[in-house]
Amino acid sequence: LFLSSAGLLFGVRVGLVASGVMCAIHALFAWAWVRGHLPIGVSDLGEVAAYVDFRSARVWTRVLLLSAGLLAVIQLLLRYVLGDMNRALEESRSALRRLTAEQERRERTERKFTAIFNDSPDLCSITRVRDGCILDVNRAFEALTGLTHAEAVGRTSGEIGLLPDPAEGERVVKLALE
Repeated sequence: LFLSSAGLLFGVRVGLVASGVMCAIHALFAWAWVRGHLPIGVSDLGEVAAYVDFRSARVWTRVLLLSAGLLAVIQLLLRYVLGDMNRALEESRSALRRLTAEQERRERTERKFTAIFNDSPDLCSITRVRDGCILDVNRAFEALTGLTHAEAVGRTSGEIGLLPDPAEGERVVKLALE
């Protein structure tokens, strides 16, 4: 019992080993005493007495020691298992805090970009390079071209008449990619 309790001072793994050893020793001796293989004393008649009388103080001392050892093992096992669970939970909480902070940064950045894009006095559009399809336009685009957002999105600049020469559009794309 003292070794298993002292194991708490040296860490859970040492405590588990010490408690396991002590529990095994207690169980072995208790089994031997109860089965009559080990004497607990000499009776008044000079005979060796075994654990046949469970009202004996010695019997209950052994049972209490065994129970205390088992309780120490259970305590350490729970502490070990719960410690692992607490570490895993803390790692999950930490990962969640990082993800939440990253998501908040993305949302702030997106709000800033949206405000800059929509409130810019210059004509702005977001166009897919692969096929020249317009993905988004700002308010200035709508005001200067007379086209609504719905009319412009999904079409190319050539289809809506912004670039009458398709070669000019290809030149702009090449410049953007460099």
